[in-house]
Amino acid sequence: MTEYMKGEIKMLTTEQKARIVKMRIEGRGYTAIARELSLNESTVRMYCVRNELTNRDLKNKDVCIQCGRRIKNGTKQFCSERCRSAWRRANHRLIETRYHHTCRGCGAEFETIGNKNQLYCSLRCYHSHRKGGAA
Repeated sequence: MTEYMKGEIKMLTTEQKARIVKMRIEGRGYTAIARELSLNESTVRMYCVRNELTNRDLKNKDVCIQCGRRIKNGTKQFCSERCRSAWRRANHRLIETRYHHTCRGCGAEFETIGNKNQLYCSLRCYHSHRKGGAA
């Protein structure tokens, strides 16, 4: 038995996998990723090969800049609305205008980001008001 086989087999955590994907999409190499995450370079390389994160794979496919999944529509940067929102929260890209409103249902004050036409403070308030009265 080799030393590797005698030792404990360590699996990558979900957080490590997510960080590897993010760093590969940013263009970082296997060695740099391995050093930053305190992992073996071959572990990082094999994870990338198995999950289509090699240089060739990344050039030939459009990938989500948040999670690394393939995007079907090549003009988008994100695979889903959830990834877009997560990326924007993480990168502090909330640059849209903030709008102040008064709810038509209950009269409460509320704020929206990027939506100047919102009339109700919540979906519950909207449904209550639409079914015949104030919330």
